[in-house]
Amino acid sequence: MKLKKFFAASTFILGANIASALDAPAGLVPAGLVPGDTFYIIFASSNTLNGAQTSATYIAHAANAAALGTDTSTIAGWTTLYGHDDSTLVTTSAFTATDRPIYNTNADLVASDRATLFSNSQSNAIGYDESGNVNAANIWTGFNFTGSSTGIGDDSLGGNDALSDGCLAGNAAQTDNKWAASVLAGGNGCAGANLGLYILSPLLTVPTPISGSASGQDW
Repeated sequence: MKLKKFFAASTFILGANIASALDAPAGLVPAGLVPGDTFYIIFASSNTLNGAQTSATYIAHAANAAALGTDTSTIAGWTTLYGHDDSTLVTTSAFTATDRPIYNTNADLVASDRATLFSNSQSNAIGYDESGNVNAANIWTGFNFTGSSTGIGDDSLGGNDALSDGCLAGNAAQTDNKWAASVLAGGNGCAGANLGLYILSPLLTVPTPISGSASGQDW
């Protein structure tokens, strides 16, 4: 009886996890994945803003950036990764599933899971914007490569720049620790530079093709 209950509960939990993933548009499905596989997409936004904004502005940036891409604009629930001097930190907490792979918008595997993304050894650079165009620019972060704040009230975003040396930015072309922590930018108060941000999708799934459809032939 207990075993039956366990399997019933496991089936329910698995179903809940699958239901929480959104169908990915065909243009964002990496090669090699099959229907039912789940994954994340991450990109470095092409639109920019300065480093002295409120946390609400950084949160809103995710939807604004995703709206600029053909495929990314069809998905709701994008999240900006950032650390703010008001103590808001959205990095590792942005992931509803920690063991799923993360790809860029060029379909390259960036990291096999959350832990590998927040490391100094990614497989490929984030390196592309919402439309799949190369983006090797510096990107606002306010956090280090482990996803931790490097100094609430100083290096983090928001303009409370105690040392008057700018806020922390990574570089989208890097796969080591510099993807998150490459330079201090913006000068005194962090407002002197306009940079993009890293934007993460909700958990996505490869949809099951409709039987007999052309898309079904592709898989």
